[in-house]
Amino acid sequence: MKRFVTFSMLSFLLLACLSTSQAQFSTFSVKAKRAVVGNVGGTAVTNPKYFNATGENYVASGGRVIAKGMRVYYSAVKVDTTSTQMSTYAWTIKTQPTGSTAAMTGATTANMYFNPLVVGQYIVGLTVNGTATTADTIYCSTYAGHSVETPGCFCHFQNQTDWANTRHAKIFKDGITGNLENSLSPAGVVGQGTYGTSCIKCHTTGWESKTDNGNFGFLANVGAATKTSFDSTWWKLPAITVLSGAFYIKPNDMSIWNNVTLTTTMKQVSSIGCESCHGPSADHKTDRLTGGSDKMKNPNKSLDAGTCNQCHNAIIDGTTSGKHNLGAYWMASKHATMPNSLLPTGHATSASCAKCHSGQGFVKSKLAAADAAKWPTDDFSNGVNAVTCPVCHDAHSVANENQLRVVKIDSLVNGYKPTVGGKGQLCMNCHQERTNVKTKITAVAPYYGFSDRFGAHHSPQADVYLGQDGYEFGKTLFVQSHATLVQNACVTCHMPTVTLGSSVHSSHAMTMDTAGVRGCTCHNPTATDFNDVKMLMRNSDYDGNGKVEGFQTEVDGLMARVKAKLPLDVLTGEPTIAMKDSLLVKNKPTVIQSIWNYWLIKNDNSHGVHNPQYVVKLLKATIDALTGTGVETADQNIPKSFELAQNYPNPFNPSTEIRFSVPNTSSVRLQVYNSIGQVVATLIDGSTMSAGNYTVKLNGSNFSSGIYLYRLEASSNGASTFVTTKKMLLVK
Repeated sequence: MKRFVTFSMLSFLLLACLSTSQAQFSTFSVKAKRAVVGNVGGTAVTNPKYFNATGENYVASGGRVIAKGMRVYYSAVKVDTTSTQMSTYAWTIKTQPTGSTAAMTGATTANMYFNPLVVGQYIVGLTVNGTATTADTIYCSTYAGHSVETPGCFCHFQNQTDWANTRHAKIFKDGITGNLENSLSPAGVVGQGTYGTSCIKCHTTGWESKTDNGNFGFLANVGAATKTSFDSTWWKLPAITVLSGAFYIKPNDMSIWNNVTLTTTMKQVSSIGCESCHGPSADHKTDRLTGGSDKMKNPNKSLDAGTCNQCHNAIIDGTTSGKHNLGAYWMASKHATMPNSLLPTGHATSASCAKCHSGQGFVKSKLAAADAAKWPTDDFSNGVNAVTCPVCHDAHSVANENQLRVVKIDSLVNGYKPTVGGKGQLCMNCHQERTNVKTKITAVAPYYGFSDRFGAHHSPQADVYLGQDGYEFGKTLFVQSHATLVQNACVTCHMPTVTLGSSVHSSHAMTMDTAGVRGCTCHNPTATDFNDVKMLMRNSDYDGNGKVEGFQTEVDGLMARVKAKLPLDVLTGEPTIAMKDSLLVKNKPTVIQSIWNYWLIKNDNSHGVHNPQYVVKLLKATIDALTGTGVETADQNIPKSFELAQNYPNPFNPSTEIRFSVPNTSSVRLQVYNSIGQVVATLIDGSTMSAGNYTVKLNGSNFSSGIYLYRLEASSNGASTFVTTKKMLLVK
C-alpha cells in the first residue's frame, strides 16, 4: 500500500526500505504517479507530453502491471498544500529483475519513461529538490490470452460470462466481418466501412510489433513476411465488394475471418479482453495454478480513467481531432477535476461522504458486501477519487443500457421513491440532499435543528428536479414538469450528442452548452442561453421588479428577495449556516426554514431550470412566510385584468379565503374594515406582486359577528390603477 512517510534524519537512513509511491515529511510531499498515454501517439490533454512519444510501445494505462516491452510513464506530482515548488528531479530504477538493463528517458525531468524488457518486479525511485523522496513498485508480465473463442480467465467465470456479451468482447470479429459498420448505420441501411491497423490497435489485446509479449500486435507482426500479414490493406481479400470506387467489407460475411490465418494463440488476444483493462496476467495465471499467492502478479484493478482513456481518448498533440476523444470531454468536467477542486479534507474518506466524493466509495456502496470487500484501498492508491469512466460504467456487464453500473435510485433521503428519470437515476444517487428537511428543521427549540452545518447539501439537484425536500410552510407545492417530460433526466440535457469525426457520442463534459440549451425547444427553439428562454412559465415578472427578464434572472431576483430577509454570515455575505450565529435564529423557526430553502435552490445551481414551477412556488412561499403575508399563488395562469372575487365561504366562521387577480406587476394592499370604517386587518400591506392569481386567508376568530368590508388597492409607479371593495358576513 502506498503511503506518506514523515521525514527526519532517521527516516532518511531508512529510505532503502521504502517501496511505496508516496512520501511525506513536515513541509513537502511528492508522488511518483504512473501516467496514461493514449494509443495514437499523444497524451491526455491534462498530462504533460513525454518527449513526443512515438513508435509501437507508447501506450500506457497507468496500471501497476505492465506488459513487457511497453513503456511505463511517470510524472512527479506534488501532493501537499505547502508553497514549496518542485525544481529538481532525480529518477532511479532502484530494483529490476536479473538481466534487465532498462534505462530511463528524462531521468532529471518532471516526466520520465522507460521500457521494462524483462519480466519481474521493478522499483522506481524519485527525489525532488534533493530531499523529498518517494518510490513506486510495478510488475512486468506477458499476456496469457483470453477471448470469446478461447476463454482463458476461467477462475472468474461469472465476469467472463457477462463480458462475453459486451461490444468489447465482439468488436474485432464484428470489424473484419463488416458487422461493426453495419451495426452503427441507421435501420435499413447497409453499413459500409474499411477496417485496418488503426482500428486493430484498440480492438485487440496489446499492440507492440517489436516485442514478443503475447499480444496481438506482435503475433500479427505488421508488414513482416514471416507472419500472417495484417498490413494496411489486409482486408482487401476476395470476399470484399467494391462500392463507389472504394473497398468495403460485406456485412455478415465470414469469409475474411475464415481466410485470415488466425492461430489459436492469436484468437486468444483478438478482442478487448480481460487483459486489455487489467493488464498482462500470464504470471498471475501461472502463480495461481501452481498454488502461489504473489500479490505483485495480480492484474490491475483500478478505477483510474486511464484504463479506458488509453483508447477512448484519441488525443493527438493536444487536439481533439478524431472520433474517439470522449476522454477529453470527460477531463473538462467537474467529475474529473473533483479531487483537486471539490474535495475538502476528509470528504473522500468519511464514511458518509466517500460514497459520492470517492469513485471507489461509490462503487463499493453499490456492490454486495462480499463483492465490496474485494476492493481494498491499496488498489486505488495510484488513481484518483474522481468520478471516472469505470465508476459509472461496468465493463463486465450489459445488464443496463450503455453498460451503466446502476440505473436506479431506491429513494431520496425524505423517503420519496422516484418513478421517472431513466438513465438519469444513476446521477441521482449522488446529486441528492443528505438530510430530510422535516427532520432537520423541526427539532426542538430553541435552534430547531440549527447545527454546525445547517442548510441543504451542496448538490441537491435530484430533489429540486423531483419537487422534493423544500420546506413548504404547510402548502402543497409538488411539481414535476420536467421530470415527467424528459426521458432520461440529467443525461438528456447534460450529455447532448456531439459529432466526433464520423461518430456521434454523448458529451461527457456535462456542461449545459448551446446543444444542451437547445433541448428547451418547447419554450424557445432558437435559444442559445437560458436567459433566452423568456417564454418559460408564461413570460412573467416573478421577482416583481417591473421587468420580464430571462427565467434564470427572474429566479435570481426571487433569491435576492429571500436573502434580504435572512441573517448573513459576515465573512461570506450569504445567509448563515454556522452555529456561531445561533443567536440570530434563536426561536425563529421561519427564518431557519427559509435559510434551508435558500440553500436548496442555491446549491441546485440551475437557477430554477431543473424545476421552474416548483422553484418559483417555493421561493414565493418563502417570501410570504418571511413577510407574514400568508398569500398563496392560486395557479400559474396570467389574468387579463384586475379582479377581486367574493370571499368563500360567505357567510364564514371563523375563517374565509379571498381570491384576487393582478394582470401585471403592481404594489398591492388588501385590508379588512368593520361596519364603521375602521381597519381591523391588513392582509397585504403594499407588497410588490407579479402578475398572477392569488388567495389569502382571513382568520376572524377575534372578530365579532357582523358585516365586514374588504378592499383591494393596486398601483403601478405610484399611480393608483385599481380600487374595489366587497362585503362579507361573519356569523358566530
